[in-house]
Amino acid sequence: MQLSRLADRAVHADEIKKMTPSGIRKFEAGKVAFSPYGDGPGAASISRLVGPGDSTTMGAYLARFDGRSVAWTVRYDELIAGISGKFRLKSDGEVHELGPGDVLWIPEGTELEYQGDDAMVFISIAPVDWRARQAANLETGGEPA
Repeated sequence: MQLSRLADRAVHADEIKKMTPSGIRKFEAGKVAFSPYGDGPGAASISRLVGPGDSTTMGAYLARFDGRSVAWTVRYDELIAGISGKFRLKSDGEVHELGPGDVLWIPEGTELEYQGDDAMVFISIAPVDWRARQAANLETGGEPA
């Protein structure tokens, strides 16, 4: 399943968001809801933390990968930070491995595969409204991003 469809389905429950008067939110470990991500052997899941309803500029996710490969073309700039386990990103014949604390930046338009072994990563994307921008571009006769 593609990230765009999954992000629409991801649970974004109010009870996991702890907002302070300043607007700062805390997403508590163990209370963040994950939805299955991708198809095939192994397992992968994702949790949308910040989406278009929360921010006008960036999105944020937690994702887990254990033996599943998920192919995707990013339609936004993406930053992936390793939290635990071994995460791999395959692109253009290269394999980029991340451990805890390692970070990758992926430019818009990159074709890739997300993989991992008992891995958890933090993902941030910009712009968060990439789907709406792509739809508007198509409506005006442009090409998909």
